[in-house]
Amino acid sequence: MSGKRQTRAVGAILRVPLDERWHTYALTLDDPDFAFFDAKTDGELGPEEIVRRAVLFRLFVFKSAVTKGRWQKVGKAAVPPQLSQPSSTFIQDALCPDRFDICVGGARRPATLEECEGLERCAVWVPEHVEERIRDHYAGVPNRWVESMRPNRLVGAVRDVLLTKWNPLSVSGPEASRTYDGYIEGISRKMKAGFDAVAEHLYALETISMRLPGDRKRCERAAKGLIAIAKRATPAR
Repeated sequence: MSGKRQTRAVGAILRVPLDERWHTYALTLDDPDFAFFDAKTDGELGPEEIVRRAVLFRLFVFKSAVTKGRWQKVGKAAVPPQLSQPSSTFIQDALCPDRFDICVGGARRPATLEECEGLERCAVWVPEHVEERIRDHYAGVPNRWVESMRPNRLVGAVRDVLLTKWNPLSVSGPEASRTYDGYIEGISRKMKAGFDAVAEHLYALETISMRLPGDRKRCERAAKGLIAIAKRATPAR
């Protein structure tokens, strides 16, 4: 989906398509920030009414959403005071996943997992995923991209399983506790896909990443422990 090319301008109101009938609106903030409004409609709203609506969320989005014309400009509005300040986002270190930082503008400080709960992960979204997130919001269903970017609360438990039930490098001692931390993020994603996906991922790590002979029984033993963690962490419906 594309339209006429445009320049990115702070204060521009953008029409964000959701399907062939419905759309909502976004306000262009300082690059790469956008605010998305609770304004789903099949008609047209004026800029003043749009910015009075509740904000669904703020996200960093690639500017191509505007410059390639996917989100067409439909007006201009003054940026409300509550949206003029930079938003807070979090970073979870991929190599040391129990380390977090909060970023505000260009500043960055260490943070706890609890401080990061409810914040957006520091990431730049593609417009198609933003539109999917908005559709899921109105459908009342979880969004896969939001779920994948939440702070990972399972680091300690996953680390323990990797050391006690997997441990293909046979490391030991306190200094070895972070040996497999670089794999935790990828393994955590596979845990959502089920036992077979986890076991195959562990086997691939052994045979491809580590260039070891590979032990399927060991991988299956670890996968069983990891899936048990995932089940405990999933709230009952």
